[in-house]
Amino acid sequence: MDLGLNSSSVSQPLLTMRRGKKKNVMVYLDPEVVREARELGLNISRVSENALREAIRKLKG
Repeated sequence: MDLGLNSSSVSQPLLTMRRGKKKNVMVYLDPEVVREARELGLNISRVSENALREAIRKLKG
């Protein structure tokens, strides 16, 4: 499962990674999880999107 954790996705700014239009949504996350993700240089949007894609794929079978 690709969560967007490879070194190229972590170091690139979000604006250079966009592929087409994105929908703005509000998500509430545990502040400690956000802190740790930022410390690790994770792209929270990309990790979230990839996790949702994987969950959808599994639910659809």
